[in-house]
Amino acid sequence: MAKIDGKRGALKGERLIIGAGVAVLAAVSILPFLPGLAGPFMFDDFNSITQNPAVHSFDLKRSFTDPSAFSVKPGNWPYRPVTLIVNAINYQIAELDPIGWRLVTLFIHAVNSILVAAAARTVFGLKKGAFMAGALFGCAAIQSESVLYASARSMVISMTPALLALIVLSLALKMAGKKLVAGLLAVSLLCVIAFNASEGSLAVVAWSAIAVWVGGYSFKDKRAVIGLAILAALAAGFVALRVHLTSGLTFKPHPGVAPSYNFTQHALLQLRTPFVMAKLALFPKGLSFIHHAPAPETWSLFTATTIIALVLTAFILYYFRRYKAPVAGLAWYFASLLPAVLVPLNVAWAEHRSYLALPGLFIALAWIAEKILYSGPSYKRYFIFLMAACLVFMCLSSGLRASKYSNDRDIFADAAMKSPGDPAAWNFLAERDYRAGAYARAAGYLEVSISLSPGFADAYNTRAACLMRLGRLPEAAQSAREAVRLAPEVATYWSTLAVILMMDERLDEAEAVLNRAISSLRPDDPNRAIILRNREKLARLKSQSR
Repeated sequence: MAKIDGKRGALKGERLIIGAGVAVLAAVSILPFLPGLAGPFMFDDFNSITQNPAVHSFDLKRSFTDPSAFSVKPGNWPYRPVTLIVNAINYQIAELDPIGWRLVTLFIHAVNSILVAAAARTVFGLKKGAFMAGALFGCAAIQSESVLYASARSMVISMTPALLALIVLSLALKMAGKKLVAGLLAVSLLCVIAFNASEGSLAVVAWSAIAVWVGGYSFKDKRAVIGLAILAALAAGFVALRVHLTSGLTFKPHPGVAPSYNFTQHALLQLRTPFVMAKLALFPKGLSFIHHAPAPETWSLFTATTIIALVLTAFILYYFRRYKAPVAGLAWYFASLLPAVLVPLNVAWAEHRSYLALPGLFIALAWIAEKILYSGPSYKRYFIFLMAACLVFMCLSSGLRASKYSNDRDIFADAAMKSPGDPAAWNFLAERDYRAGAYARAAGYLEVSISLSPGFADAYNTRAACLMRLGRLPEAAQSAREAVRLAPEVATYWSTLAVILMMDERLDEAEAVLNRAISSLRPDDPNRAIILRNREKLARLKSQSR
């Protein structure tokens, strides 16, 4: 009887420890980011949330069949139906209160941090280090963009089912018969949900292969082969569906943003990205809102950062070559980042794209800390001290970083200061000042943006709107015509030109321009309503002038 009571007491104590760990993980994943909680919507939030009618209603069928429902911005139509559904539910809860949106994202992020710790323990075999992996992931300052910028939440949403799929797969491979089948079905369902939340979660196929290897399974094992084959087939099916639905709709980066940005330079930047992102995750001083991790003006692969990181990575791989966990963690990290080498992006890297990769990095670091510092009772206090010091440092960094999100102008000004050679940074700052009514200041920032990138159509369009507000109609029309010349496929640029011509009483020209804008739009394009209203206004002006 005493033995039974002892076991119950031990079990109760273990549950208390787990419960306390979960509570602390949730706290370090939420509290550091609270300084940015009250900030406004910004940047793509206007296109994908505040002005998007698909978010303000709940249409399940359209969410899965119409990629253009994701945003009212032409071409900004990634196929992410699950994220769109979560956004629609979030709108029903909080409407357009930014705090309500950020609280939901932070809650999901806290769940993800707990799942990272669970994956570290279940899949990678960490014991004391599992908590550290989850905590580092939860409080890293580089997560600010993912958890505080509403339009970047797709990675956060997709991470939850992706991590659950990985954990369930690891458990299912230990089973047989009906339990194995049920486990694989659950994994399949979770992966489908993850894929439809963000295409970045396709990396779960690579994670699963890593988990099979870490678990000691042979790739000839039928259970492992069947599981990986199912996931690969689901990923291929999702990619095929996405290509089919978004054919002709997906965003094509405008070369004017970075005129000298060719494929070779892009590949070099992306090869550097894992090393630079690791540095920024641990030492986030250089982070800005639209941070492009490798400096765009530096095309060399071998910078000081990457050389040091390469040496450290090589040392870790060599020193711990007998152990699977740290190698697997780094493999997770690199496998989630390097596929971007093949994607023709018009930016080097955005912070939120690291979200799915970071668990691998922090699991590897936590395992190393556990192995070195927790090898005996005398080292326990050093491990606890190191973990506490890291968490305090990272929480403070995250708090300072998050505080910038309380004011959208501070975010964009910080980006322009840290990336003065980036035309997009000045364009974002100008767009914010335009919305605030500071038209002259916005026009000045756009001059800088255009001087850095003379082919940047969006900057010309925003400049035209600023000059129009300032009453400088001839200059505004000239700037709008340049935007149209550079990107004739964008109907909203034609609409801007038409409004300027209407204000300048050049009604016949305005009518021709509006007709051109209407002809380039799909019938269900959300921007169609805006252009139709402008055409109705034009009709009234013409009737008054007769």
